[in-house]
Amino acid sequence: MEVVAARFATDVRVYGNPELLTAALERMLFKKMAQLGRVTAAMLVGDAMIPDVDPSHVERVWPVIVVGGELMHTELLWDRIDAELPSELAGGRVQPLTALDLEDFELLLGLVSEGSYLPEVLGRKSAGPFRRLGLARFMHEELHLAVPLMQRPPVLEQRWTALGEQAQAIHFPDAEPEG
Repeated sequence: MEVVAARFATDVRVYGNPELLTAALERMLFKKMAQLGRVTAAMLVGDAMIPDVDPSHVERVWPVIVVGGELMHTELLWDRIDAELPSELAGGRVQPLTALDLEDFELLLGLVSEGSYLPEVLGRKSAGPFRRLGLARFMHEELHLAVPLMQRPPVLEQRWTALGEQAQAIHFPDAEPEG
């Protein structure tokens, strides 16, 4: 999984300048796809190690890229993604690339926290007509789940609560703690 904090700048979203869009896509997706491809290939041949993982026991790799801003899944975008896809991310034990924005990533985490098996969800999404579409649409039309599906995943809720408590302690040190 590769996470990139980059998002489309306002001038790309408002004016649609093709040169700026190309540069943004290079930074947000294509550069990260190449990086993910290199690391995946190195891991599969044993040149890069994951603690307690024997690469010969890895049956499948599910490459995922998460971008910081909104990602509009369009045919044109996916045509470019497919054209730029590194050979290391195509075929063999490597499954189709999944591209998500933060909102879709949170939905995916919610599915997993509610008991869905991550490889099964990624496999179903990438094997059918939803490969080039957003996760929310897949969840609604294929899994028949209402979106928004659930509360935040428990780990995010715990971290959000802890962050709020820390902020309160810093900004209001004399206040009585709640609860």
